[in-house]
Amino acid sequence: MYSKKLLKRIYKLLFNQQYKIQYFCEYIGSENKIKHKFLKRYMRKWLARKYHIIIGFHAIIGKNIIMPHPQNIVIGEGAVIGNNVTIYQDVTIDAKEKNSVDIYNLQSCYPRICNNVCIYSGAKIIGNACVKENSIIGNNAVVIENTEKNGVYAGVPATLIKKREDSDNLRGGARILILNNAATTYYFPYICTEYLDVRKAFSYKRYFLPLRIFNRIVSRMEIFYGSILGEWYEEIDKYKKIIVFDNAWNSYLNKCLSKYRGKKILYIWNPAEQIFSHNNINKLKSVFDNIYSFDKQDCKKYQISYFHSVYTSQILSENKKIKYDICFIGADKGRTKKLKQLYKLFCTYNLKCRFYIYSEDKKEQEEGWSVDNTWISYEKYLEWVFASRCILDFPQNGQEGFTMRVLESAFLNKKLITKNGSIKKSDLYKKENIFIIGQDKWEKLYEFINSNTIPYDKEILEKYDIENWAENIE
Repeated sequence: MYSKKLLKRIYKLLFNQQYKIQYFCEYIGSENKIKHKFLKRYMRKWLARKYHIIIGFHAIIGKNIIMPHPQNIVIGEGAVIGNNVTIYQDVTIDAKEKNSVDIYNLQSCYPRICNNVCIYSGAKIIGNACVKENSIIGNNAVVIENTEKNGVYAGVPATLIKKREDSDNLRGGARILILNNAATTYYFPYICTEYLDVRKAFSYKRYFLPLRIFNRIVSRMEIFYGSILGEWYEEIDKYKKIIVFDNAWNSYLNKCLSKYRGKKILYIWNPAEQIFSHNNINKLKSVFDNIYSFDKQDCKKYQISYFHSVYTSQILSENKKIKYDICFIGADKGRTKKLKQLYKLFCTYNLKCRFYIYSEDKKEQEEGWSVDNTWISYEKYLEWVFASRCILDFPQNGQEGFTMRVLESAFLNKKLITKNGSIKKSDLYKKENIFIIGQDKWEKLYEFINSNTIPYDKEILEKYDIENWAENIE
């Protein structure tokens, strides 16, 4: 029994980055400051170099700290962090003014984070503020005063927006698990709710060939499942429902989910033919309780169910100065030539555009048009969207399902130009907000872009919000 636990721990340290970060943080933050100083110094340097996680040498960190998206996190010299704390990317927990820090009583100048707290991306906890048990600190909130127990805080400075039940526990309250290999990108890091847990399916990365072979061998041994899949597999019984997106699925995942007795759903949010064949989908019908697609044509072709696309209401529209009339950012997918034709057409109507196409083998650069092999972050993409009047949606041929750009335009209060004619039958269609290529007249385009956007009803946006979406998909 002991040897199995030891093997499992060694394997997790080698292959499971989440566990390695958690172990290093807890080791650095242990209250024994004398023993193994050299090892602690090495761990601090490794975290800082690889993930830009800065941890003060005198910080105290409790058990079971989780960093789902470990990047750009600062934990100050005298900060105290309790047990079962979740910290997302770009979080700062530090003193208010470094010059006024009492070096003989560091903890009086730094924040204290109590047990079962969740701190979402971009939040700042400054000074000697104390975040009480079972609290949630929302995206980009700035906490400068003590919080209440079981509180949900947001804003600058952070204010209480609602209270949670005493019986709620953040780890126990995550009732639905979403597995998506893009969990650290797109809108997923902005999700701020205790009911959803969004994770990558697999925790290990690609290594050089000998380690990959070793990894393939031990992955068939059940004792290593938790090491390969990460924390979500070890806590799988707490979820009432697991939603697996197509980009997180592979045949190995079928084995790992075989013992799970809750609801298992596969959601296809890309054209199905790119990922599955008829045979694959037929086999998966015995693994999952339900299989859904965002595209009605795929539903007919593969005899699966339809469920609409999804976004989040947690991204708030910013009133930035408008620089562009039309914005498009996306991958090549064989459409660069047609997109260039549209770009030139828009320019003839004196419209200022910002097009960025990701391509592995092409490079072009001119004013308003870029083709490059560097994938930009979703934060940068949002900056361009907020600075634009209109988003261009250019789905692949034959696709009826709504891309993320359709929902971005609705949630972020932007105009939409799309070639997806099926949108006219949906509850998102407003002629004041949506211009359909091939159906609307080009002569009306300039007037359309420069007219006011009509906000959507709250009920419609709630339908597409991921919190309600995850509850309703059965």
